[in-house]
Amino acid sequence: LEAALADGAAALERLAGERDAAAAAGETLERTAADLAGEVEAARRELDAATAEQAGERETVAAARARFDAAGALVESLERRLADLARENEQADLEADRNAAAWGEARGRILRTALELEDLATEHRQRADALAMAQASFETQRSAILEREATVRERRERQAALAGRVAETRAEAEAALREVRFLDERLRERHQATLEEAVAAHHAAPPLDENARRRAEELRRLLERMGGVNLLAIEEYPEAAATVEEWTRQKDDLEKAVADLRTAIAKMNRESRLRFRATFDAVNEQFQRLFPRMFRGGRAYLQLTESEDLLEAGVDIVAQPPGKKLQSIELLSGGEKALTAVSLVFALFLYKPSPFCVLDEVDAPLDDANVGRFCDLIHDLADRTQFIVVTHIKQTMERAEVLYGVTMEEPGVSKIVSVRLRDGVASAEPRGAVAAGAA
Repeated sequence: LEAALADGAAALERLAGERDAAAAAGETLERTAADLAGEVEAARRELDAATAEQAGERETVAAARARFDAAGALVESLERRLADLARENEQADLEADRNAAAWGEARGRILRTALELEDLATEHRQRADALAMAQASFETQRSAILEREATVRERRERQAALAGRVAETRAEAEAALREVRFLDERLRERHQATLEEAVAAHHAAPPLDENARRRAEELRRLLERMGGVNLLAIEEYPEAAATVEEWTRQKDDLEKAVADLRTAIAKMNRESRLRFRATFDAVNEQFQRLFPRMFRGGRAYLQLTESEDLLEAGVDIVAQPPGKKLQSIELLSGGEKALTAVSLVFALFLYKPSPFCVLDEVDAPLDDANVGRFCDLIHDLADRTQFIVVTHIKQTMERAEVLYGVTMEEPGVSKIVSVRLRDGVASAEPRGAVAAGAA
C-alpha cells in the first residue's frame, strides 16, 4: 500500500508538472498570438499606406496580402492549439482531482488495513501464547509417553530374549533327544544292546590305556571319513554303473557333435570369406566404374575396416567427386550421397541382377543433369531388371515406359490411372480403386 501511495503521489506530481507546462505553453502561445496580431496590424497599416501612396504597385500589395493571409492562418492555427491546450489543461485538472480522490480513498484503505493488522497481530500473539502453553503440555505428555514406551520396549526385549533362550534350550533338548534315539537305534542294529546297557558297560569297563585311546581315536576318525554305511550299495551298483555308462556315451556323442559342428563352422567361414572377398572385389570394381559415369568424373572405391576377421570387418565408402578431395561419404552433400548410393546399388545389380528393383524417390535430391544420368543408367540396365520407380520428378516420368498415377475423383476414394507412353493410351483400372487410407 505504501508503494501504491508513492506511485499515486508521483503521478500527481507528474500531472501537476504537465499542467504547469501546458499553462506555460498556453501563455507562450498567447504572447505569440499577440505578437502575430501586432504584426498583422502592422502589415495592415503598411498595406493601407502602400495603397494610399502607390496604388499602381500591385506586386507589393499582393505580397503584403499574402503575408497577411499567412499570418491569419498562423493565428487561426495558434488559436486552435491554444484551445487544445486549454482542453488538455482541463483534462489534467480533472485527472488530478480524480487522483487526489483516489489517493484519499487509498489512504483510508491504508488506515483501515493498519487497524486490521494491529487486530491480527494482537490475535496472533494470543494464539502464539496459547500454542506455547499447548506445546509445553504436549512436551510434558510426550516425555511421559516416551518413558512408558521405553519401559515397555525394555520389558519386551527381555521377554524376547527369554523366549529366545527358551526356544534355544528346547531345540537343544530336542536335538539331544534325537541324538539319544539315533544312538539307541544304532546300538540295537549293530550290537543288539540298548543305550542304557552300553552306558552301564562303559562305566563298568576298566579305563583305557594310552595306546587303546589312540587306536579308538584313529578308528573314530576313519569311521567319520567313511561316513554312513549303505547296506544297499551292492544292489544299487548295477543301476549306477548303467547310468554312468549311458552318460559317458552321451558325453562322447556330444563331443563328437561339437567337433563336427566346429568343423562345419570352420568350413562355412572359409567359404564365406572366399565368397565375401570375391563379391567385395567384383562390386568394388563395378562401383569404381559406375561412379565416374554418374558424376562425369572423379573416383570412388570401397575399403574394409581394420579387423582380424574378414567376416567381422566393416565397409567404408571413400569418394572423390570432380573438383573435390578424397573424403568419406559422410562429408558429401545430400545429392552427392544419393548419387553415390545409387552407384553402389547399381554396382550390386550389375554383379548379381535381380528380376525386380523398386526405387522410392531416389532421384528427389538430384538436379536435372544428375537425373538424366540416373535415367540413362536405368535404361541401360532395363534389359535384365524391371525397375519400378516412385518419383515426383517430371524428367524421370518422361523417360518411363508406363506411368501409374493415383487420383481422387471422389472424396475419400482413390483410383489408379495407367499411361503407356509408347502407345499414348491412358486407362483407368477399376480394380485399382481403393478407399483412401486403405493401403
